[in-house]
Amino acid sequence: MLALLPLVARGLHGGGAGTFTLLLASMGAGAIVAAMYLPRLRQRMPRDTLVLYSTVLQSLSTTVMAFAPNAWVAVPAMLLNGMAWICCANSLSVSAQLALPDWVRARGMSMYQMAIMGARRWARPCGARWPRSAVCRPVCWWRR
Repeated sequence: MLALLPLVARGLHGGGAGTFTLLLASMGAGAIVAAMYLPRLRQRMPRDTLVLYSTVLQSLSTTVMAFAPNAWVAVPAMLLNGMAWICCANSLSVSAQLALPDWVRARGMSMYQMAIMGARRWARPCGARWPRSAVCRPVCWWRR
């Protein structure tokens, strides 16, 4: 979502640099709000359920962003996207920390971070071009 956000912002009605800033700020605001309520959410549901709901919410909000005609629709979608993103990322990180034994926790978390960051970095050079052609082209064609 973040990689294509400048293009999405430009494609919105009256979109530009200010729209991009607004969308990014709304995602950050959603992450802050969710971080404040994360302890309550963890008391209400197990971590696996929270990750599942966060993933579904992020998928739905990303779909809304793909077809949003203007900023009035896109800003609430980005707010929800930020909420879902921080809930999922935080829950997975905490789960990884709790699953690792004390003697190897630091190394395990470094490998966890490298896997997350490395997957982003090496996906394109290794030939991961199907998302761009399968998902982005129909959305970009629809927006014309």
